[in-house]
Amino acid sequence: MAQELEQEPAPLAPQQPTKPWIRFWARYFDYLSHAIFISILWILIDFDSFLQINDNLLGFILLVAFVFLDALYMYFWGTTPGKKLLNIKVLDADGTRMPKSLAFKRARLVWLRGMGLGVGILEIIANIIGYRRLKKEGITSWDQELGLQVIHGKIGIFRMLLTPFIVVLLLGIAVYGMI
Repeated sequence: MAQELEQEPAPLAPQQPTKPWIRFWARYFDYLSHAIFISILWILIDFDSFLQINDNLLGFILLVAFVFLDALYMYFWGTTPGKKLLNIKVLDADGTRMPKSLAFKRARLVWLRGMGLGVGILEIIANIIGYRRLKKEGITSWDQELGLQVIHGKIGIFRMLLTPFIVVLLLGIAVYGMI
């Protein structure tokens, strides 16, 4: 009788088809939109210091800020603006939002393994490795290591086309701003 009262942990959601490109567009939507937002704030606060900062240092600062913001979004809402736009949630093994420590660990692992620390060729290699692993095994190394589940909801064609367009537009704005 006592064994019957013990509650088993909730099973993970059934394996869904992997959607690496949807995840890619969500991540870069988040990164670029936040980079531009933070840059605009910086310009409004201290234009001269923004003009004087080294581009590599600025990129590093923006990426670290992105990692921090990504973790906060995941902790509070279980998603980020880009993931929300593309109807993606990342949940703990029991189907709830992840605790703060796990959200920050995931953000650091995504930065390291998924974005190659934002360093040119390392970022390209990290994206290729992440893509291949996700297609082959159905889960990224960081989500598997942390016992997380990624839930993809349905998205319409409008959102599916709008997000890459916005990412390319934001990238154009960022590049144009550097020239």
